[in-house]
Amino acid sequence: MRDPRLFSPQPLLVLLLVAGAACGEASPPSAPDSGLASDLQPATPGFAADPRPGGAALYLGVEDPGGSPRLELWASGLGAVFGLAARVALDPARLGAANAKPTTWLGPEAPKEARYLTLAAEGIIVLGAARRGPAAGERQLDAPTLLATAELVVRAAGRSRLELREVQVRRADGSFVPVAVAGGELTTGGAR
Repeated sequence: MRDPRLFSPQPLLVLLLVAGAACGEASPPSAPDSGLASDLQPATPGFAADPRPGGAALYLGVEDPGGSPRLELWASGLGAVFGLAARVALDPARLGAANAKPTTWLGPEAPKEARYLTLAAEGIIVLGAARRGPAAGERQLDAPTLLATAELVVRAAGRSRLELREVQVRRADGSFVPVAVAGGELTTGGAR
C-alpha cells in the first residue's frame, strides 16, 4: 500500500486538465440529421437527462434550456472523496461553454483545504478538485451535491449530446472510486 503522505493531487489535476484540453479536438457523437421534415420543425427546447444511476454517480443537468442554458455537474453517493476530475464533452458545432465555475464542495479554496481548477474550451468543460494533501483529509459526499456550473452558448439550434468522460474520483490513499455517469440530450430552439 502506498504511503498516503507521498500522494500529491496537483500533478494529477494538471495532467487531467492538459489531457482534457488536448482531447477536446475530437467532437462527441451528435445525432445525425435524418433528412426528414420533422428535423426541420422547430423543436421544443429542453434537456432529456439519461437515467440517473444508483450508487456512486456523476450526472448532468441543464437549467433554463429554452433561455440561457446553464450546465450543472452533480454527484451523489461518492462516500469519502479526496479528489475528482471529469470532462464534459459538447457538440462544438452547436454549443460553446463559458464561465465554468466550481462550487466549494470539497471545502474552501485555501492553502490547507482544497484546490479547484476549471476550463471551458472548444467542445469541452473540464473540472478538477482535490484536497490539499492527505493531512487535509477527505470529505464525505453522499447526498446529491452540485459540483460545478457553466454557461452554454447556443451556436446552432437542434439536438446536442452532453456526455461525461474521463471521470476519476479518488480517496486519500490513492484508490479509485468506481463511478457511474449520466449525460443527456439538450434541444435548443435557436442561436443566441
